[in-house]
Amino acid sequence: MLPVRGLIRAVKQNPNSLKYLQLNLLRHGSYFTSKPVGDPSKYTDYEITQNPEEWKYVERLFVKPRIPTPKPKDSYPSGWTPQTVDPEKCTWFVHRNKAHMMPVYLDISERGMRRLTKIKKVDGDIWAFYKELKPWLEMVNRGKILGIKVNEVQQEILIHGDHVNQCRRFLLDRGF
Repeated sequence: MLPVRGLIRAVKQNPNSLKYLQLNLLRHGSYFTSKPVGDPSKYTDYEITQNPEEWKYVERLFVKPRIPTPKPKDSYPSGWTPQTVDPEKCTWFVHRNKAHMMPVYLDISERGMRRLTKIKKVDGDIWAFYKELKPWLEMVNRGKILGIKVNEVQQEILIHGDHVNQCRRFLLDRGF
């Protein structure tokens, strides 16, 4: 489509282009060119039910706030393990997400050149968690010094590099 100045100039030069412009706006219109909505009773027909037997079909459609807890087994085919730590006995605690997975993520940015490992949902003394995690990660990485940032406000730890599997192993070994 032409810019607004071009449209005004085209209409002044050729009055027949006004009809073309009106047709074009109707075809490629927006909220401003649409007709106003009338009475909603013309569009939808509904009734409010008081029968609990019918309401159970509606409740199935609601989004579940959390995925149901898996049934306890000795081992799961995917290798998933449930949390075994009691949060009241720990100085720090890493909560699982609503899908019961560990909140350890890899953030790739700057066209794949920057990789950050994020550990989210750290509750309690985040600095005690940092003091346990940092020496363990440096030992696993053969003494390599790692850049680790503690973000208390967002309850997360950022580690420079791809250390997702190592952080998950650290949390699994401690029962998280």
